Amino acid sequence: NTYHANFFSTFTDFNPFTHALAFDIANIVGAVVPSHFMIDLYVNDKQQPLFLGIEHLSERTIKNWLQHDNFDLFIYRKENSKKSITKFKQIMRAVRGKKGEAALDELAKYYDVNNVINSIILNAYVANHDFCQGAELFLKDEKNNLKMTSINWDLDHSFMQEKGGEWSIRGDHIFFPMLN
Repeated sequence: NTYHANFFSTFTDFNPFTHALAFDIANIVGAVVPSHFMIDLYVNDKQQPLFLGIEHLSERTIKNWLQHDNFDLFIYRKENSKKSITKFKQIMRAVRGKKGEAALDELAKYYDVNNVINSIILNAYVANHDFCQGAELFLKDEKNNLKMTSINWDLDHSFMQEKGGEWSIRGDHIFFPMLN
């Protein structure tokens, strides 16, 4: 295997341990997340801080996961293809205007509802305040119907709390009181 790495002059992950823990919890609850691993980096025999390695959220990565390329990807906060935007809007139009169980029934026609529930459970449990950072994957199901699945990609704000306008991993967090 060949791995490509980009190193930046500033370290942007709030805490690679909590980010990795959030991914591990995602795997346990059944939410879709990329592969990840801790990196113990040495440069000229000098140990650097630990880093978290995460699969890049790209069409190539998804193709490797699925072992085919019959899908479209909609990535939040990025430029998307017209085809992906159209599919995303098609699903939203079908559900808009419906209420209660009718909305859920309509959504279930297009969306992997179990994955949505798993993603909600994940983001609530790990207290991820920055949850809309992943992607939507459009696939055809066995009946050739369009289905959408969420990929939870950015969990670096997990286990954080806000105090006085600042986000912090320290403090009186309900999951990590030992950090006080």
